[in-house]
Amino acid sequence: MYMIDVAGMYSEALIQHPVVTKGTTGFFLCGLADVIAQVRTYDACKVDTNNDGKEKYSLDAVQESLDNINRLRLVRFASKGVFGTLIWATWYDFSDELLNPTNVLSVLASFGINEPSDIFQGIARTLMLILTEQFVTCPIIYGFWEIPISTLLNGAPISRIPYEIKDKLGAMLIENAKVWTFVNLFIYNIPVNYRPAVANLGDIVWQSIVSDFAADCGNEEELNPVMNEESMGILTNSGNKLPDQLLNEVEVNVGSEQEVIEEKR
Repeated sequence: MYMIDVAGMYSEALIQHPVVTKGTTGFFLCGLADVIAQVRTYDACKVDTNNDGKEKYSLDAVQESLDNINRLRLVRFASKGVFGTLIWATWYDFSDELLNPTNVLSVLASFGINEPSDIFQGIARTLMLILTEQFVTCPIIYGFWEIPISTLLNGAPISRIPYEIKDKLGAMLIENAKVWTFVNLFIYNIPVNYRPAVANLGDIVWQSIVSDFAADCGNEEELNPVMNEESMGILTNSGNKLPDQLLNEVEVNVGSEQEVIEEKR
């Protein structure tokens, strides 16, 4: 009964003060998600192993990870969540109008499907919304907001943004499909006013994933050039010789040249 009252109060707040309520919700949810992400990733090797070979997570390790929370990262990600939640709330409002029953019927008619049943129309509309979100909305929001703002908040230069988008966008879309496809089957079949609230449940899981992506944007380690096999091949002129092998060859060649010079003398 208490949970129902809280849900009712939250729904009323969404109606009376939508911007403040959604923004505040985004701040706390993203903050919680980042804590989960940091606890999960902090020194993943801190597990105890039983004699049976089974892994058992140590409460001491969890407590240690909580004590070592990166508070600056937490504040950055939570603050970003304020605007991110508002962006997604705007999409939910827009999508509800974009694919209203009339427009859905028009799309179905273009495929030769006339006078569909209410059930079929509802299924078609849900699929259209999910596909539009996955292949249109997500690339736009991730590519123009999520990745760029995370890169800048981490202190990387603007010139770093295109690389981060190329490096992370595909992986984020794949993870998004894993988390949200089935959740959206439910979200897109409830009143639009309640979608942000219901989406918050899945958002805790999703934002804990996004938090890792965000923390990695503009990573200083990635900024340092790494010598790959191709560049190594160029330096050694063979592609399959290591630097120490090349050094030995140079020493041998130098020694041979000196012997030739001495013979000529």
